[in-house]
Amino acid sequence: MPPEENFRNIISNKPALLAPPNVEANFADPTTIRSGVLGIMISMSLLATLAVAVRMYTKLLVVKRLVLEDCKRAMIIFSLNAG
Repeated sequence: MPPEENFRNIISNKPALLAPPNVEANFADPTTIRSGVLGIMISMSLLATLAVAVRMYTKLLVVKRLVLEDCKRAMIIFSLNAG
């Protein structure tokens, strides 16, 4: 094993800092905010989709005029939600 790989293994298996006094490090099951972030992302995607849908409805059925800019905006929103 080359010395670089050995050094990488040694460094990657150590914590960056020691835990503060009276605090035990929890690497097996750390607390995360993933569920909160996921909820916000889903709700904002739904809100953006709803806003574009209302705009398209207004342009198509009320104003009865649809321009290329509106189609681009709808395609961007829907592609961001799909990705």
